[in-house]
Amino acid sequence: MKKTFLSILAFAALFIGLQAVSAIAAEDAPKERKVWTLEGKTLDDFDCWLMDNGKKEDVFRIEDGILKVSGTPFGWLSPKDEEFRNFILTADVRYPTDNDKANSGFFLRIVETPDRPEPLFLPPCIECQLQTKNIGHLFGFHGHTLIGAEDRYSYRARIEKDGKFIPELHKLMNFQDAQKPGTEEWNRVVVICYEDAVSVFVNEKPVNWACRVSNVAGKIGFQSEGGEIWFRNVKIGELD
Repeated sequence: MKKTFLSILAFAALFIGLQAVSAIAAEDAPKERKVWTLEGKTLDDFDCWLMDNGKKEDVFRIEDGILKVSGTPFGWLSPKDEEFRNFILTADVRYPTDNDKANSGFFLRIVETPDRPEPLFLPPCIECQLQTKNIGHLFGFHGHTLIGAEDRYSYRARIEKDGKFIPELHKLMNFQDAQKPGTEEWNRVVVICYEDAVSVFVNEKPVNWACRVSNVAGKIGFQSEGGEIWFRNVKIGELD
């Protein structure tokens, strides 16, 4: 049954969009057994890691149910005492300034290690890119793997350059840009992680999918990476 659901999800996502996928997969799809939402949360409900000894409250704030991320210094915020392997993550995302390099991401299946590899602001994880105009690119960092269509996939081994490390990277570019224009626009992003597959939808359009994804349980992080970004209506539904 899991293989049936996965096949339907991966291929249907490419052609017919989120609502149709939900209808087709309704019988075989696993059900949400636990749901985490941003509603009612404060910064005390999150763990945080920031470069340069940054303070959580200087980078992240929650106002009227909206998680606002300044972008500097680099790091991430993750729900405290929560780990997810199979899940559906939904969120509305907005870039409140006209910075065309505004950057962020969802860190998925973060697996922390005592000897976290460099660069420190990138944990071992799968990232769903949220950089403006590039929503949906997928990356695998520090041993996390993924693969996809040959013309969109690339791999780079970990290298040292000028005394600094450039991390190992699996990269799968999205196949279309579905972001809305304008700083007042909210973009609905849906990320489905199930077993060794990930699918990404933006504004109900499929934009990317990957297979052979590192199939582990881990934290989910909201990234701070150089540009202001806001999140609202955040929901993480854990799947059986």
